[in-house]
Amino acid sequence: MINKFFKFLKKKIILIIFFLIFAAYTNFFSNIYKIFVTPYDKRIFVTYGYDCNDYAFGFIDKVRNNFLKDDKVHIVNDGSLYPDVKSFFFKLKKDENLNNLILLNVGIENLKNQNIDLDNYKLIYEKRDCLYLQKIND
Repeated sequence: MINKFFKFLKKKIILIIFFLIFAAYTNFFSNIYKIFVTPYDKRIFVTYGYDCNDYAFGFIDKVRNNFLKDDKVHIVNDGSLYPDVKSFFFKLKKDENLNNLILLNVGIENLKNQNIDLDNYKLIYEKRDCLYLQKIND
């Protein structure tokens, strides 16, 4: 009986040691602490870029909060650099008429591929390589 108990205890101790090694290797406890202490907005900005860096999450968030009235926008992102960030903004709808246009790290050749003529737009907000444009009404 005592022998079974020690075998059971030995297995549990080995599992606990493996868990602690794994947790230390992956910074498990530190990451859990950061998740509980750091606000969601700060975590998302640090991970996906505040201004026009990386995914340009902060740029799109600022445009959405300060300039967009109906949450319709067409976002053009140079896909070779970073994936699309539209999935972070659930209320944003694609603007089929291209009245509101956000350009993220886009080169001129990419605009030609999308049939976008910048002469029809006025610049509303700019941060480095990110632009928010509105179509000029005739």
